[in-house]
Amino acid sequence: MPPSTVQIRFVKDTLHLSGHAQKTWIDKAINNAPSIAGINRVEIKQLVDTDSFLLLQVQRTLKPPESVTLSVHNRVLQVIGQVNSATFKTLQQRIQAFQNSQKELAGIETSGLVDIEHEMRVLVQSVKNQKIYFYEDSTKLTSEQETALAKLLKDLQHLLTLGQMLNQIVELQITGNTDGLGTELYNQQLSQRRAEVIINWLEEQGIKKHFLTIIPPSKIRFGETRPNPRYRNVNFSVITYQ
Repeated sequence: MPPSTVQIRFVKDTLHLSGHAQKTWIDKAINNAPSIAGINRVEIKQLVDTDSFLLLQVQRTLKPPESVTLSVHNRVLQVIGQVNSATFKTLQQRIQAFQNSQKELAGIETSGLVDIEHEMRVLVQSVKNQKIYFYEDSTKLTSEQETALAKLLKDLQHLLTLGQMLNQIVELQITGNTDGLGTELYNQQLSQRRAEVIINWLEEQGIKKHFLTIIPPSKIRFGETRPNPRYRNVNFSVITYQ
């Protein structure tokens, strides 16, 4: 017996099949039909496999932008792409509506659909939380800073890529800090040199200098009598604009 999604029509010695069905059923029908008395030919121009049927339906329902790819395999819809927040929300609503309307659909996989504005906000916060540490009275990085630098570079590269996709300019602001030992001028100069160390390193890794800006600390720490390692760092902020 054919599934309810397939219509059957006999015209003389030809069996006409239309609608949609699983590919395994279609193959079986083509192979077995000639063994039935009176059938010499099977016409399947109007018959498609269920995956192709579902893909056509979901394309009509979702109307995705060019950055989104849709595919259906074994009745599971996969949605992959990168979109802004408004498009992401719209697609999620349409995907839910499609799922509710298609009983043939076995499942939906949307982990590959990315809201790049949300991802950008997460990355910006990640960069803000990062610090690179230095030895006392020095522009030399403390040990084990390679991991922190690698993460900073990876996040910044990703930010620049997402900014380009959103037609936004991304600016990394770099602020050097000191623990305040010595004069105000000495600490001001040290904070500047520490920021320059990071800028130079990022440039060596391929980051264009116009994406990088040194921002002096809001207050220069000086005249302290006790060293404090937690202040010997460079911290970051990110500015995005059209």
